[in-house]
Amino acid sequence: MVGPLDSCKATPCVDASTQFIWIVGDPITQVKAPQVMNPRYALAGDRLCVLPASVHSDDLRRVFDAARRIGNLRGWIVTVPHKPTIAAWLDELSPAARLAGVVNAVRFRDGKAFGDLFDGVGFTAGLAARGFGIDGCAVLLLGAGGVGSAMALALAQAGASRVAIHDIDMARARSLVERLSGLSGTGTRFEASDASMTRGFDLIANASPVGMAGDPRTPIDTTLLEPSHTVAEVVMSPEWTPLLRAAQQKGCAIHPGSQVLAGQLDRLLDFFR
Repeated sequence: MVGPLDSCKATPCVDASTQFIWIVGDPITQVKAPQVMNPRYALAGDRLCVLPASVHSDDLRRVFDAARRIGNLRGWIVTVPHKPTIAAWLDELSPAARLAGVVNAVRFRDGKAFGDLFDGVGFTAGLAARGFGIDGCAVLLLGAGGVGSAMALALAQAGASRVAIHDIDMARARSLVERLSGLSGTGTRFEASDASMTRGFDLIANASPVGMAGDPRTPIDTTLLEPSHTVAEVVMSPEWTPLLRAAQQKGCAIHPGSQVLAGQLDRLLDFFR
């Protein structure tokens, strides 16, 4: 039996009836969705196949306009840095995607494009599955881009008491805080934060690409980490980022980036069926 994050053990049969799903980003070498989703589709008998597609930002609009006219292209999984850009081009957005202003899944149907957002719920579901309770916790979120926006929203929906957001572009962080502060019914306090203000947080989460694919940097000064912190990643390649290695040495509980995909996998599979 293929587990949720196993590499390819079942190969989909590709023929004229196959519908394709592109995972679109730049870079694309870090993605794990094809290895994870294709075996699941094959075992279920779905005529669906996920393929990586490297598309530079300068070419994105032309590729998108052409792709939505390809009859056997079911849709896109969207990764860095295209999530906010593509959200603005779609005919319809889910409530979560509309509020966060980003998408990570696009479905083409009847000439229209529909966008949804599963990164945030994937992150919180992954944490919950590994025993971390979000309700009432204080979170320092590092990154206010597409993934960070999704995570901030999902953290509020899961009951976080405080979400402090840092980004190298602090105007972007403040903009996200402003959008999310209007949420009703969550009780979460949102604020823009300096990355050096780590005291009082239960969870420190990296929502940026820092540490990806050989990048030796960390999104925070790791001397500020304390054993009381839980440290979570969204970067999946490498699994052990410089941040996670430093956090483990400090005695922190850690959550690797693979839990984000694991937490949203069933939703993502069903979205394209």
